[in-house]
Amino acid sequence: MKRHPIIIITLLFIVKSLAAQHPGQWQLHLATYNTQRIAEAANRVYAMADGTLYSYGKDDNSLVIHSKQNGLSDSDISMIDYHPDTKTLLIVYGNGNIDLINESGLHNLPFLKTATNIPNKTVNNISFGGENAYLSTAFGVVVINMNKREIAETYKLNAETYDVCIRQGAIYAATADGLRKASLSDNLLDAHNWQTVALQTTEFDVAKTRRLCLFHDMVCFWVQGSGVFYMGAEEHPQALSRNTSLRGMRLQADRLILHSASTLYVYESFAQHETFNAGTVNDVASLRNDGHYWIAAGLKGLIGIRRTADNQFEIVVAGLNLKGPKRNLAAFMTMHGQKLLIAGGGRWTDRLWNPGTLMIYENGKWTNLDEDAVNQKVGYACGDYTGVAVDPNDENHYFVSTYGEGVLEIKDNQYVQLYNHANTNALQSIVPGDKNYIRVGGVSFDKSGNLWMTNCEVERGIVVRTADGMWKSLHYQGVGNSSYLVDKILITSKGHKWVNVARSKDRPGILVFDDRETPADASDDVSHFFSSFKSGTGSAIESSVYYCMAEDLKGEIWLGTDRGPIYSSTPQRAIENPDNLFFNRIVRSDADGTNYYFLSGEQINAIAVDGGNRKWLGTASSGIFLVSADGQETIHQFTTDNSPLYSNTIQSIAVDHRTGEVFIGTDKGLISFRGEATQASPDYSDVYAYPNLIRPAVDGHVIVTGLMGESNVKITDLNGNLIYQGKSAGGQFAWNCRNRNGQFVASGIYLVLASTSGAAESVVAKIAVVN
Repeated sequence: MKRHPIIIITLLFIVKSLAAQHPGQWQLHLATYNTQRIAEAANRVYAMADGTLYSYGKDDNSLVIHSKQNGLSDSDISMIDYHPDTKTLLIVYGNGNIDLINESGLHNLPFLKTATNIPNKTVNNISFGGENAYLSTAFGVVVINMNKREIAETYKLNAETYDVCIRQGAIYAATADGLRKASLSDNLLDAHNWQTVALQTTEFDVAKTRRLCLFHDMVCFWVQGSGVFYMGAEEHPQALSRNTSLRGMRLQADRLILHSASTLYVYESFAQHETFNAGTVNDVASLRNDGHYWIAAGLKGLIGIRRTADNQFEIVVAGLNLKGPKRNLAAFMTMHGQKLLIAGGGRWTDRLWNPGTLMIYENGKWTNLDEDAVNQKVGYACGDYTGVAVDPNDENHYFVSTYGEGVLEIKDNQYVQLYNHANTNALQSIVPGDKNYIRVGGVSFDKSGNLWMTNCEVERGIVVRTADGMWKSLHYQGVGNSSYLVDKILITSKGHKWVNVARSKDRPGILVFDDRETPADASDDVSHFFSSFKSGTGSAIESSVYYCMAEDLKGEIWLGTDRGPIYSSTPQRAIENPDNLFFNRIVRSDADGTNYYFLSGEQINAIAVDGGNRKWLGTASSGIFLVSADGQETIHQFTTDNSPLYSNTIQSIAVDHRTGEVFIGTDKGLISFRGEATQASPDYSDVYAYPNLIRPAVDGHVIVTGLMGESNVKITDLNGNLIYQGKSAGGQFAWNCRNRNGQFVASGIYLVLASTSGAAESVVAKIAVVN
């Protein structure tokens, strides 16, 4: 059996992209875990996995991810197919956007995406007839002229349409109302010209037809749950296969290919076929009549097989996929040292029933928790992971909250224990005795090793597992009621616990409490629930929902609300002097001097603080903002229009303070941006520049890292002439090899001098510039 070294090629591809990353660069972290669709072109095989497009080079074994970063128009792909006559790959996105890609480049067709009179953009299938591609949609058929690369017509059949095919001047459409037929010479824009075909059969329900194609001048039907049938002009179907487990049908190079979940059935004629058990089959492609078949094999990635003799096949490419995140789910992220942990669950008024998803990224490698193994040991499915906390004494020991099954304990990526209402006497189910309604919104460790968590919609909304393993439920005002959605716990540098109550029967708000380092004894606790806040001027700051919390490097607390961000410079007053706890909005002035609240009315889903104490603000619909430490200056705003972001809906943000990499979780997956700021160093003993030999036209920037916070940095020549100066972002400074006039500097050796306020200047690095 021949196997290509694809896995090695894949890893080299990923490592190279990591090593080359500089501030200002983006890196994709798209899931390619479950391959669902396949399309063979002349030299490449294209595969769609988890909404991501990747391709395999048949001649050179290369593996490429295709995305907005390297040319695609959008993200979250729902369907692909290849039109051999025009040598064009057709890509359909989940929002209805369409790309056509061939040797002349990419052509975007946003018609369906932007059509305001078509609310449901779902495309059920792509089929080809002559120069046209027919997209079967929720409302009818969209016709694309592949030569002209334009939308030719739209047939509104007012019924869910699953597939179409052309036979002898007639077009057939399989719809939820049955089979329809029309003459291509008629006005197909008029739904009245489409006639319902009364098939002369009782063997199947024609409304369950999901695929049509023309094979040996016969219209073939794949009917879900019944098999495959065919008919000619007499419209009296005959059975080709009564296999009720079939899941698809494709016409490829004059061969009819049926498949079940695991087996291919290849028909050269109606009289005979060959069979191959591939293990997993989601889709199949075979453009050339050379005996090669390409299979979308789910978790096994892309598989290539070759026919060697009658009814005999061999695998020639196996297990071809990219190692990355398991799913494009990034509802919650946390950074522990250099380890990014992602919980891919979700909830709002109810759980989302997302599969249990814990993904870990460290040193450029992904590790995905095997939730099937976890579920097997638990005895039932655990899903909707809402948070993860890392044991402060063991970085490979995690506790994962779920919005239904309680809290999972994981050690070395293996299941240890499930904690719920049955074995803690602290966690409660909102439905007494029901194992799927122990709703835990978040988990967090304090500095003493006590694990704190929220228990939603029950009498006692705060639960702690002490460092010695004792469980205790606690009641505080504002979190104990059946209608309370108690979300995350932020433990501040002072040890105070801030709890986000995102929804309640009365008003949402923030609970702040201090357990006085006696977590199991609530008698000495101090707590206050704030349903609203006031500003320093005494005016009320009210919000309908509080979505997120963060503590910055100066100990200030920032909250994300449905009306923009707010912050407090004196958060300790929440415990010490709650009547004088003040919050503020970010006040800015427009061009004519009029004051306004920054991001007023924007829903802030996520806030993260980088090494320069700058704030990354993730919104529900306007992308992500990087603002200065005080919020007065917008340094960046990234959206789908000006960046590779997959979506403007940001769900979570996490920052690697050592490298400055900012991980951005969107509703369509994870992406990262190499920020300029890193964690500041206590001194200048470990400063270095990279690259220290730079060719500006190629490398772009030189980075000086390991600096003390807010260092004044000067670039001079060997004679001491000032070339450039600025202030570090945390512990890092970027120089674009230009002087103060914006011109590239000449070749030579340059000195980097750094100092903090009031301190003596010192040379911390040297840089060689070669033009």
